[in-house]
Amino acid sequence: MEQTGKRSDRKRKDAGLGTTASEPEEFIVEKILDRRVRQGKVEYLLKWKGYADTENTWEPEENLDCPGLISEFEEKRKRNAEESKMKEEADLPTKKKKRQDADAKPRGFDR
Repeated sequence: MEQTGKRSDRKRKDAGLGTTASEPEEFIVEKILDRRVRQGKVEYLLKWKGYADTENTWEPEENLDCPGLISEFEEKRKRNAEESKMKEEADLPTKKKKRQDADAKPRGFDR
């Protein structure tokens, strides 16, 4: 299932090959790699199909037309967050109760 992301300002190496200035070019989003919030707007780091990793770009959510990829990414992100939280809780050392000696001696000023 291929999803497209619309970018009108993206420069292509082969610019000018049969495209008009009035219609924005559409690029195919291969994968969503990351998410961030900038100035209150959600942006996604996108891997574009047919382009190298050096061409990955941050795009605002409103510029994208790939709700399936976004929801899939968000579900995966949520699962990973839950798993890491559970792992952190499992890795925490359990508190051991201090043994009280029967002849507990007073300490400090109580001596």
